[in-house]
Amino acid sequence: MIKNVFEDSELTLKSKITGGKPEEKKQVKFAFEQKGGGAKIAEATVELKNDLAEHKIKLPKIKDDEDSYSFSYSIEGAGQCLKGEDEYRVWPKNIELDAVDKDDKEFAAVEWKLMQGGGKVLGHCDPKGKAAIHLKNPEDFTIDAVSPFRLDGWVTSVGRKRKAKFSKAPYRVVLHSPAPGNHKQYVNMDAKGGPTQGPVLTVKAGAEGDDKAKPADRKAKKDDVVFVRVEFDKDNSKRDKPKREATGFKEEGGGLVFTQKLQIPKDGEPVEFKVQLGYAGGDKCTIHVGSTDKCEESTLLVQNWRKLHYQLTVPKGTAKPDMTRMVTALKDVFVEYEEYKKIEVDETDGPNLSWFPGEWLNEPGKKFLNVGDHNKDHFHAKFDDQKTPLGVHVMCCHTQFDCNGASTTKDFVGVEVDGTKQTPWSDGKNHPGTYVWVGGGLFPKKMKDGSSTLISGSWKEDGGAGTGAIVEADLWVDRKTNPGWAFMKLPDAARDLVKAGKKVKLDLQIYCALGPYLGEADGAKGWLQLIVVKQKGNVVNDVMAHELGHTMNQVTKTVAPGLKAADHGRMYTGNGHMGPHCADGMSDDNYAKGAGKKGTDYEGKFAGKKECTCIMYGENGEGSTCTGRFCARCQPFIKAEGLDSLHGAGASATAHVSQKTADSSADTRAAVK
Repeated sequence: MIKNVFEDSELTLKSKITGGKPEEKKQVKFAFEQKGGGAKIAEATVELKNDLAEHKIKLPKIKDDEDSYSFSYSIEGAGQCLKGEDEYRVWPKNIELDAVDKDDKEFAAVEWKLMQGGGKVLGHCDPKGKAAIHLKNPEDFTIDAVSPFRLDGWVTSVGRKRKAKFSKAPYRVVLHSPAPGNHKQYVNMDAKGGPTQGPVLTVKAGAEGDDKAKPADRKAKKDDVVFVRVEFDKDNSKRDKPKREATGFKEEGGGLVFTQKLQIPKDGEPVEFKVQLGYAGGDKCTIHVGSTDKCEESTLLVQNWRKLHYQLTVPKGTAKPDMTRMVTALKDVFVEYEEYKKIEVDETDGPNLSWFPGEWLNEPGKKFLNVGDHNKDHFHAKFDDQKTPLGVHVMCCHTQFDCNGASTTKDFVGVEVDGTKQTPWSDGKNHPGTYVWVGGGLFPKKMKDGSSTLISGSWKEDGGAGTGAIVEADLWVDRKTNPGWAFMKLPDAARDLVKAGKKVKLDLQIYCALGPYLGEADGAKGWLQLIVVKQKGNVVNDVMAHELGHTMNQVTKTVAPGLKAADHGRMYTGNGHMGPHCADGMSDDNYAKGAGKKGTDYEGKFAGKKECTCIMYGENGEGSTCTGRFCARCQPFIKAEGLDSLHGAGASATAHVSQKTADSSADTRAAVK
């Protein structure tokens, strides 16, 4: 093993002497084999102590005409010759640099850089062109000029004392716009909005100070050369269209590096060039310019971001949700979400029963706003789309129950009632009758329009001639204690029959809204969103991020060029949820290519799976294990999305996030007393 050390260092060399006769193990000699150095390391004889040989040395300085020297050692004695464990290379602590011009005259204030082990130290010569350079580490090094100075050649390139010829360009080449440093480019926005918008970045570079100087005081001259180097990060998105490039430049490094030598077009004017950054969020590009091909005088670090806008519409008196958690999730995929307008809707606004009694949610004296497929068009009409095509309408409501469609009608045929069956009733007593599970969307009145929840009902004597109607007065919906259950009290004629030992059968049609849901992105109009805000803060944030994820074409509804939907590996459609979602966290075995493992509770059913923690999983709510972040599977697809237009880019089917609820069965109904 070779160890690097500085000259004048003190070393302690040690070795254990094993073997040999005891009478011979009294003394040993340290011998040295040395190549170079200002003096030789002297041999030495030392006494052994407990078979341990130890010798301290101080290393000689290097010669002025050598970069370093090396040595090794051996230990001789007790009939043996043992080679030392390590070899050493010795380096100077300081270097003297003498800078001269082409005529060998002192060159004052030359700026230089010392490079060692990936690090860099900057400095400059004194008025006489001298510099004492301290080496940070005992290892190989190089010395070069810092632009606009140029190292034209070495007079003495080896040793402690070095001499080189330097020249200086008439000015330093720097970036004029954007300014050097870190730059955030909103690649999805219209370039007409300013220089920080659009996927094509226009860059200007020229003489330092010329962008602020009067024309007569500018330094750049026509046809002066400006060197440019554009580097794209190797870890950028797989998105490959449009191609990332510097327009008109020479391509190197497999499409990651582009170089060009440009010329000042006119005295005092900068060069101008364009860089196609692409649309992928988080992609990085570094632009270097200089007066030499080293391009080290000015640097711009560009990172792609996307910006989306939203109008927030809330029920009157509802505060804006704290969106901290959502902002963090969007930051992961390089999206900023900016509110540009907020409006409120009051209790008089909307079709009949858009605002329903608080008693239905066990909060008497209040009213709550429900928005679903039956009335959302009314509320989305309040969207003032000032930011088209990047605007989103975030329509907040207290609940989301959909009220249209055939599946809102629940049929119960031949429900048998005899004298043994009783049903609880609003008077606190039990009456002859029965109860049936309808669903979470069962309310005392139709959520759709306030009409009767009982669509139709009739009874018939089993084996007899008795018949009659079941009317709204025979139905009780107990939202406080037993939500989802319909309690049916027998009309007087039917009651008398069962009391006489007869049986009756009921045929019922009961209305049940679909839900509850926590939000949606409205299919082909995915920029129109519903968000249920009567939830805990994290749930609201996660649902907002989830629905924006759908608006951003997730999960793999569309795939950016260069990516493959199959690479996601956990996308599923349906399986107890509505729309395409993500099952990250689910094992390969249980996922079974999106169908669910056969013969298990995963087959066709991904609801209630606690291992699925991505924002884009198909449900949320009380007990959710959502991390509040887009998972590592979803992130590359969201980053690669262009997001230059949200309007008209969605899928045809509306995607909901379902509310996490307990399975409903007779066992979940409160006990009848």
